Amino acid sequence: MFYDDLSAVLERLATYSCPVVICGDFNVHVDRIDDPPTLFVCTSFWRCIQNVTEPTHTTGHTLDLVITSSETEISGVQTGDMISDHVLVRFTLSVKKPR
Repeated sequence: MFYDDLSAVLERLATYSCPVVICGDFNVHVDRIDDPPTLFVCTSFWRCIQNVTEPTHTTGHTLDLVITSSETEISGVQTGDMISDHVLVRFTLSVKKPR
């Protein structure tokens, strides 16, 4: 059910032509490319980029994600200290103030 809901959200966001940032604890093991649902979610939306490349959980998996559209300018993605069983994920966005 979770993968269906996540796919529906990403499908909806893919129809917009604006920068998108989705972040948080997804409990999706993006580091396990042998997991078919994870592989589907991570490869089906060509305009989406998952920016966290390091483990974010005490079990060694990458569960905390920062997903952006390809138009979104993001830099400095880094993991920090453990704040619970998850690490702090920091990043910088370049955003333009609307007119």
